[in-house]
Amino acid sequence: MWLLGKLFIGGLVFLLALGVIGFIYETVSSRSDVKRYPPPGKLVDVGEYKIHLNCTGQFNAEQPTIILDAAGGLASADWALVQPSVAEFARVCSYDRAGYGWSDSGSIPRTSQQIATELHTLLLNAGEKGPYLLVGHSFGGHTVRLFADQYANDVAGMILIDTRPEDMLDIPVLKGLGDGSGSNKFVILSLLSHLGVTRLLDTALVPPNFQEHLPDYPAIISYQAKYFDANRNEALVIAQSDEQVKRMGSLNNMPLAVIRHGVPDLFASLSPQESEQAESVWQESQERIARSSTIGQTIVAEESGHFIPIEQPEIVIDTIQEILQTLK
Repeated sequence: MWLLGKLFIGGLVFLLALGVIGFIYETVSSRSDVKRYPPPGKLVDVGEYKIHLNCTGQFNAEQPTIILDAAGGLASADWALVQPSVAEFARVCSYDRAGYGWSDSGSIPRTSQQIATELHTLLLNAGEKGPYLLVGHSFGGHTVRLFADQYANDVAGMILIDTRPEDMLDIPVLKGLGDGSGSNKFVILSLLSHLGVTRLLDTALVPPNFQEHLPDYPAIISYQAKYFDANRNEALVIAQSDEQVKRMGSLNNMPLAVIRHGVPDLFASLSPQESEQAESVWQESQERIARSSTIGQTIVAEESGHFIPIEQPEIVIDTIQEILQTLK
């Protein structure tokens, strides 16, 4: 018994020492990462923390600046196939929500209203003039819809890409996919990241379609502990964010385009019958969201699943151009 006790205590000491070494390794490596992979944009003070904003292209007082907001779990790097082309004909800005990419962690709760307010402060403090054409993908659609509702005079139009329905948790077949029930996994991933484990995984955390279309994806910068914390904090209050969007007023005649996926990959984890039902409900919700403006339109990305900006970026670029033409 005495020997077993000694071995047990020795094992605990070893694990503790290993954890301390991993924490130090991750802390030092994270600081080195920023030097090796500097932000493509600039860090802008929004109060108690800084957010990374990457703006390219020339400002034109006669047309809106394009603002890109990524899907849940994604960041400015995910617009890499869209932004360079848009910058050829407009001023365009992508950014990392607090906790993502090069941005600092933000205040909680991480509701969509909080994120929309931060985005407004970010653009104001960075000197990026409106009006804006807002482009939101999936969860990012919540941000731009609330931004348009709260700062209507600053918004010329909106493009929503396979956007999250605000009533998703009210629909049984969709609820399990969007209720934040998987948020606990981010606690584990955050802990592993603090110990340097996720660093060793490197690109293994990058989804296969991202590896295919974005071979230079900055995995080292993206998958830090703050990233997993931000994911969890957004997921924990997703019901509150949905309610915020539900309380929005009418878009009236605001120019609006809703791009929806054509390849049904969003519900692959469900049974064939449930997947078919969920797909039908999702597509109907995209049509309904388009009708929130009297001049809203729906566009189908026939060759893409949910990650349209990566799998079919040209349709996003073309839609931006088309909306800009209608605003002249």
